[in-house]
Amino acid sequence: MLDRVSFIKSERYPLNIEWNIERFEEVASTQDILKNSSANSEGHVIVADRQTQGRGRYARQWFDGEGNLMFSFALEPRCEARFIGQLSLIIGLAVHNALQGFIDTPEKLMLKWPNDVLLEGEKCCGILIESSLSSSGLIDKLFVGIGINVLQAPDDMGVSLSRYSSSSLMPSDVLHAVLGQVESLYTRFQNGEAEVLLHEWSAYAHEIGQPIEVKPHEGVLKGRYDGLDELGNLYLRLEDESRKTISAADIFLL
Repeated sequence: MLDRVSFIKSERYPLNIEWNIERFEEVASTQDILKNSSANSEGHVIVADRQTQGRGRYARQWFDGEGNLMFSFALEPRCEARFIGQLSLIIGLAVHNALQGFIDTPEKLMLKWPNDVLLEGEKCCGILIESSLSSSGLIDKLFVGIGINVLQAPDDMGVSLSRYSSSSLMPSDVLHAVLGQVESLYTRFQNGEAEVLLHEWSAYAHEIGQPIEVKPHEGVLKGRYDGLDELGNLYLRLEDESRKTISAADIFLL
């Protein structure tokens, strides 16, 4: 079923994405369905009740319990590839902002670099971002996959929104809230507000000086979180007080 969703426009941030939501009972992966679709233009959304091969970053499996939200959508930023770090953080901020309206204690939500959303220190949302480049080297397509633990969470890790909500939660309501926030922040990004948005991200993230462990593709680094650069990369302050720039890695708060 294909739904069309529109949001209220404002004079300052005129919204211009027409979200086309395609719903499935079960798919292998919403991300793969979207990427392989001939209609994966900006605003195309794939939502599934169940995924049999859902994945997160580094091809990790994503839990998809009944009553949770699994979806992917396409954007066409047409910006230089070096700005993908900014977009990753902005997508995480959009999800964070949307989820604040569904729990009783929104102050317990926190962002963890690059785009995890934590609820009282436990993961409630995972985000996968993949891209394709045009012949001129611009980001032609951005494919964003999001999994949110709305009603359930795996026994061994993570937390659901329902644990912190006194209201009955509907995944469809969460979906529309997230898309509304994505559209608003993405429009601001396109209007040149990336620096402001990174400051907003930092306001909800781990503090400067937070001890962290960083696991890039190889090895392990320990140090202190030392902020972001202008592209959204992470600064790691090492034990010898030198500073290292991290563009892709898992981080763990210590």
